[in-house]
Amino acid sequence: MKTSKNNLKKLLSLILVGFPLLSFASGDINIVKEKDSGELKRIKIEIPELFDLDVTIYDEKGQTIYFNSFEKNSKSSQIFNFSQLENGEYTIISKGGFQTITKTLLVKDNNFEVLEKSVEISPLFELKNNLLTVNYLNKNKNDIIINIENNSNVIYSEKINGKLDFNKAIDVSNLSRGSYYISLNVNNKIHGYSFNIL
Repeated sequence: MKTSKNNLKKLLSLILVGFPLLSFASGDINIVKEKDSGELKRIKIEIPELFDLDVTIYDEKGQTIYFNSFEKNSKSSQIFNFSQLENGEYTIISKGGFQTITKTLLVKDNNFEVLEKSVEISPLFELKNNLLTVNYLNKNKNDIIINIENNSNVIYSEKINGKLDFNKAIDVSNLSRGSYYISLNVNNKIHGYSFNIL
């Protein structure tokens, strides 16, 4: 598929529609087929009210053709015009709240269809008032190894036996100024979060 970034930017026209939406805690992408005129096909992304949402669209070469971060309580939707994209597969990834949702679209002859959808449960990290909180829905009840690193040196480590609902609050008020990284190792999959102590 021959594609130029400038051409794709022109093709992905965005329209902000200001009407209230239902709250989607997962940040899922609602894909609709609409015909406003002729063969115009559109994808509607509804912005959740409970979580911030990052949306990335990739072409089949893995190049990012769109990225945007939406703040919670946006109460809006984004309309993407896919009507003139070249034939091929496109991947839309939305990260919001506890979930990363991936949908693969096949664009063919001025139309599209959803090929597959996957949902990954991710931890939610938050640093507020010198308290680092971690929440994770551990649906398979795997053991969890939690590490905090500073300059690649592990300064805190703990193993938690399999729990369905993992919640932890760590007091970081005694840490020196600097950059830190917290990771959760769940069944050899690493979930991480970088934070700074000022």
